[in-house]
Amino acid sequence: MDILTNLLCILFLPLGASLLIIALGKFRKQYAPSVAFVSSVFALGLSYTLLKNMPESVQFSREWLAFGDAKLHIGLLLDNASDGLDCSTLYCYI
Repeated sequence: MDILTNLLCILFLPLGASLLIIALGKFRKQYAPSVAFVSSVFALGLSYTLLKNMPESVQFSREWLAFGDAKLHIGLLLDNASDGLDCSTLYCYI
């Protein structure tokens, strides 16, 4: 799967799972935990493949607070820095 399809699946997987849970009707109490768990594991797997196959890190930051010449930026860094663990970092720098 390409990156866009993977991102869209990660985004809409919880929505699809919740709609499936609503559609279960009277079997909702019995199957809802299983559906939620499977969708979470599937989203985790998609996130893992997305970050593992990423050729370079993705960084998004924006100015959060500014006072005088000092500016505080906040952002998100996605990279595959570790082979065993995929890292996503919320960072803050001046």
